[in-house]
Amino acid sequence: MTLSLPIDAKANELLARSPLALLIGMVLDQQVPLEKAFSSPYDLVLRLGHEADAAELAGYDPEALVEIFAQRPALHRFPKAMGRPGYRRRARSSPTGTRGIRPCCGRRPRTGGTC
Repeated sequence: MTLSLPIDAKANELLARSPLALLIGMVLDQQVPLEKAFSSPYDLVLRLGHEADAAELAGYDPEALVEIFAQRPALHRFPKAMGRPGYRRRARSSPTGTRGIRPCCGRRPRTGGTC
């Protein structure tokens, strides 16, 4: 199934090939329009100058990452909160940035539990 949102075609391509970009979009999809949330991973790639993997983002200097998130236009309504350790912790959780994490809340599921 092809994912196609009303955003830049290159942003859609990134979401289609990168589970990490899709996870970032899901995490950012809090109190911002869907289009903004899911185009922000592509904006992050443009700001970094390359497509970072989960390990790189997890190891990124927290203050530098906050500055990248806060550049205008900010990647999220609350860029400082989204660029801080909670976001990096999600990226650090696995090499792909997606294994075992529920995108609805960013937590590992409890046995038999829900978000």
